[in-house]
Amino acid sequence: MDYTLAVIIVPLLKDLKRRKKGYPVVLTRELWNHFLLQMIWSFEEIKNNCPSEDEIHNQNDNDQELRNRLIAYNDRIQEGLDLFGTWYRDLWW
Repeated sequence: MDYTLAVIIVPLLKDLKRRKKGYPVVLTRELWNHFLLQMIWSFEEIKNNCPSEDEIHNQNDNDQELRNRLIAYNDRIQEGLDLFGTWYRDLWW
């Protein structure tokens, strides 16, 4: 389901960013655009089959550097998803 929703959400977020019709009153336009870019990046990565939490934690413990990079990557994806949830009701045009 995550892939299917990402395929739907990415073009909608890109269209919202392109239209520039408005932004939440508590943010600046620049910060809103930054948030939209983070959301778009996260859903693009999901669409491109990024590694899951399970895949990250199943990495060979001998390669701690790779595991740390994957965890940081997954954390960045989660930041965009959290922004999507936080600002969900402001995703209008």
